[in-house]
Amino acid sequence: MLAITKELIDNLEARGRRNKNGCLEWTCGKMTYPNISINNELFGVHRLVAAFYHGLDLNHPGSLACHHCDNRRCIEKTHIYPGTHHSNTMDAVRRGRYVVNGKTTHCPRGHKYTDKTTCYSRGHKRCRPCHREETKAYQVERRKFFKKVYGTTKPRRRDKNWN
Repeated sequence: MLAITKELIDNLEARGRRNKNGCLEWTCGKMTYPNISINNELFGVHRLVAAFYHGLDLNHPGSLACHHCDNRRCIEKTHIYPGTHHSNTMDAVRRGRYVVNGKTTHCPRGHKYTDKTTCYSRGHKRCRPCHREETKAYQVERRKFFKKVYGTTKPRRRDKNWN
């Protein structure tokens, strides 16, 4: 069990820099959620802050440290609150950051979802033009690989005696 002390929290907060929105942004490393290793165990810095100031249970797998400010790098104690996956998702829906899959109108590359351009794979919406482009790019890379390795664009067939 990790003992979170005021000295540890002060050291973590000293590594932050204030931005114009009042967030105390973590300046060490470029990870989206700042992490720190203590005794060879990785901890989210925002989780440590939430545990110290708000009583977040670090051992409970369903407990989250959520942000009021929507800034993942923020470690400001007043911007962080304890929550659950459900409360975090509901917060994202309330703020308009969570789009339910059925309500999306365009794919990430900008193609409009219509009956002709949409297919479903394993329960997820897929864009046919994007899938076609990805398949073509994969085939090109595959041909390059076989040309380089085997001297032909088609894979070799296994010999009967091959083990």
